[in-house]
Amino acid sequence: MLFSIIFPFIKSALPSLANEVFREIFTEKTATFEDFLMAFFKNRTQFIIENRQIFQVVVKELIYREELRNELLSLFQENITPRINQVVDYFKAQGKLIQLPNEMILKVLFTFIGGFFISNFVWLNRSTVSDDEVKTAVRFVMHGLSSSNEGSE
Repeated sequence: MLFSIIFPFIKSALPSLANEVFREIFTEKTATFEDFLMAFFKNRTQFIIENRQIFQVVVKELIYREELRNELLSLFQENITPRINQVVDYFKAQGKLIQLPNEMILKVLFTFIGGFFISNFVWLNRSTVSDDEVKTAVRFVMHGLSSSNEGSE
């Protein structure tokens, strides 16, 4: 019953929400991909904090309901992937992002970002994450485990 209400809302609202989110975070102030990721993480963190219980239910249902996973994946690929591809292409063209295939970059990003949110808000059942945790996560995405980047800000 929950999904008969939530899924139609997600399906109808996702395109306009995606446009709004990307307009908010990908602005003239977004000088680097790291700036974009920071804004994206903060924006989505705030959204999940405000909708934590729904997020938890959706994630738990995705584990067991293949048809739901397939439908959400399709919506995600239609509405989110093209927008992030544009951002990746923009920063690659400026020489500010590694020249890997977008598919590989997006797979790593989605895996890391999804894992960050699921581990914090579902598995650990936290109600918030600090700005420092978000900064550390973004720094990790941008610089990995290399010790040469320890002091990077």
